Amino acid sequence: MLRVMKSTERVNERIKTRGLYLAPPHGEWIATGRKTAIAKSRDFGLEGDWTLVSGKQAWGDLTLAEPEEVSLAEFDSRFAEHQVSVKARRRWWPEAESLWLYGVEGFEAYAEPRGVEVQPGVQTKMENLKFTEGQCEAGSRPVRFVAVVLSQEGAKSLDLDTYSYFYGVPLH
Repeated sequence: MLRVMKSTERVNERIKTRGLYLAPPHGEWIATGRKTAIAKSRDFGLEGDWTLVSGKQAWGDLTLAEPEEVSLAEFDSRFAEHQVSVKARRRWWPEAESLWLYGVEGFEAYAEPRGVEVQPGVQTKMENLKFTEGQCEAGSRPVRFVAVVLSQEGAKSLDLDTYSYFYGVPLH
């Protein structure tokens, strides 16, 4: 799945009010293509469309696949997808015998992350997202790129010039 957002108006039309919260830096890793799956201790029913939130920023629109239950050995071998180390897995899910992976089916980044209100204690699902003034929280470093290309080989983010060159898409 590959889509390019060319205008702020089009992005604003598509913003979803249902958010999926990931602790930093996991949300940014999805936005940059480093992470292509989300790990959970059980099936939370997260498949479908979400606004990806991490920290106090909304990064873009995310589509998750149906979850896949995996053994701990398989989970550890798929680190490149979920970016959860063995040490972190043991700390977060010490009693787990298996874990669930939600693959990223698609992601459309906002031109720049948008500030969003995050209620204390939020774990995963966020209903009725409220965006704050400005594009991102004070002191943050926005990430700017055009698209994340997802394929069987993995994911990668592309800057505007690279995208235009390789995919033959005019910039204007």
